[in-house]
Amino acid sequence: MKKSKSSKKKTAKKSRQTLTKKQVEKLTADKIDASKLKVDTSPKAKLIEFLEAWKSQDHERMAKHCNKSWLLDAHSNFTAEGWIYGHFGYLSLEKYSIGEPVRIGECMLQFPVKAVIKSGAVEPASCLMNINVLCELAPYKPDLKGEWGVNPVSATQISWNVK
Repeated sequence: MKKSKSSKKKTAKKSRQTLTKKQVEKLTADKIDASKLKVDTSPKAKLIEFLEAWKSQDHERMAKHCNKSWLLDAHSNFTAEGWIYGHFGYLSLEKYSIGEPVRIGECMLQFPVKAVIKSGAVEPASCLMNINVLCELAPYKPDLKGEWGVNPVSATQISWNVK
């Protein structure tokens, strides 16, 4: 039995449906509006973001969580990401715990961070870092109305084999 030309066209012609803007809005109405989510910008949250980026060796993301003064000019001859790669690229952060911060100044907190870090082929070792997190409106303008950021230089001061 032969199929008619019209039935062939019906089966062969499967087109995509284009949704209107209203249909898309209706389908996504129950989704979370990302612009309404509150982002945690606390000093501890910034430190966690920095450490998690280090764990995943995402040097660009680490740089995004650094303090403004350091980002401006504390890494001459390098990009921020290049400096971070040069100082953290050979160190694999495996796990960490953050202690209670100590206030060093009005706009600076120092967090004790116990960690396990693997350096090259050496076995992972326990260590302690005292990582500074600063709040700045602009580079060299400390102010609690500003934005918190990690000073990565403080994270390079590692006391090894600390339990």
